[in-house]
Amino acid sequence: MRSKAQLAAALLLAWAATAVVANAQTLPPAPASLPKGQLIPKVDAEPGESYALYIPTSYVPGRRSPILYILDARGRAELPAKLFVAGAERYGYLVASSYQSASDGPVAPTLKAMQAMWNDTHRRFTVDDKRIYVAGFSGTVRAACFMGLSVPGSLTGVVGAGAGFPYERQPTAATPFLFFGTIGDRDFNYDEMQTLESRLTDLHLPHRIAGFSGTHQWMPEELAAGALAWFDLRAMKAGTRAKDSAEVDALWQEDLARARGFEAAGQPIPALRLYSAMADDYAGLRDPAEARKKADEIAGSPRWKAAVREQEAARKRDQRFLADAGRTLAGLTADNGPWSLGKVAGDLRLAELKVRAAPAKEDTEDALAARRVLNALYVQTGFYLPQQAIEHKHYALAAFLVEIAAEIRPDDPAIWYTLGSVHARAGLRKKAIEELQKAADLGWSDAGELTGDPDLESLRGDPAWPAIVETVRRKAKEKG
Repeated sequence: MRSKAQLAAALLLAWAATAVVANAQTLPPAPASLPKGQLIPKVDAEPGESYALYIPTSYVPGRRSPILYILDARGRAELPAKLFVAGAERYGYLVASSYQSASDGPVAPTLKAMQAMWNDTHRRFTVDDKRIYVAGFSGTVRAACFMGLSVPGSLTGVVGAGAGFPYERQPTAATPFLFFGTIGDRDFNYDEMQTLESRLTDLHLPHRIAGFSGTHQWMPEELAAGALAWFDLRAMKAGTRAKDSAEVDALWQEDLARARGFEAAGQPIPALRLYSAMADDYAGLRDPAEARKKADEIAGSPRWKAAVREQEAARKRDQRFLADAGRTLAGLTADNGPWSLGKVAGDLRLAELKVRAAPAKEDTEDALAARRVLNALYVQTGFYLPQQAIEHKHYALAAFLVEIAAEIRPDDPAIWYTLGSVHARAGLRKKAIEELQKAADLGWSDAGELTGDPDLESLRGDPAWPAIVETVRRKAKEKG
């Protein structure tokens, strides 16, 4: 049974998505007098709502165009928009990326951001409502999926960077939109996306999930373009876009080269997935027999069967690892301190994980798996669990949890900034100053965050404060 908070979020999402669809039909027109072929840093949609915008050079007023809305987890509108520009230009997509979207908090700002972008772009442009897509990162992927599930037909497809569907609303055979997922090989959500890929395959839902070398982040530019290319392909297949035989052949050759690359690299699992996807995606557009034949060959090969067994064994091992770690962390409460960092680090087997994760000449799957586990522990101890403790004013527990994260990544300036912030909240000024100095020395360069953070108000009169600010500003200048 869902909690009241979850139910409220579900109702809000359903309402917002419905309002988005309804409101767009009654908006007054607005001129599309903005430059084409360049990323426009900021367009005001309404008071308090703005977005970055890209208009492809092929856009013609009055001719319906597909659109991609982007919801970044931290409202960094330009960062993801830049990744999609090349693909948007090639395939003729409008792109609108919000400055107000957010993850890991109330869902309302993201819904409001989506509605504001939708309304403003429908005023300015001739949008093809049969080709509306949303790209999200981390928690905003789940929000996008929830909107698409709440109002079938509102979204044609979702790009999921580093996350999948809402935990309480997994895909079914009736899922009404396409899903293109991307996942870094060291992302703590890696296992979730592998499980999602299997579920979507079992349900015979059109999808692609592409991997890359990275952590929990937006995908590389080539995968961003690949998402729009795939949506274009599926639009031709669905008849919502005119068939372009030259484009179909070009996309086929690109997919074929990637699939063969997986084979040459000894990666039968992604090779089979891509060949299988091609057999479905291109059916009706060109002859996909070559892809179907290759998929059948790989599925019957001992190499693929061995890779699947090895992958499944590794996943089960790491799931047990994380389950044990979850029990260890759940045992840390505000009532049973003080806690021993050495003991908890031992219970979490951090030393063993670091040995497995150590950089080598070539990354092994075991090393990547260890890094994923460490990243999962890091995000829990460095963000989610301390946030819960802070909400209950359990500052000592919050600080201890962040200290665990510092054991995992001792050279990460962000974790020392977080630790300094927690100790400042707790009134431990000396510790906080030492930790902020360490963050600055390690490369913390967000001077705006430092000088504007209300948690650090008590430190601004300390004699050491000006030197910390100066160091941070110098680091920012060095980074450009």
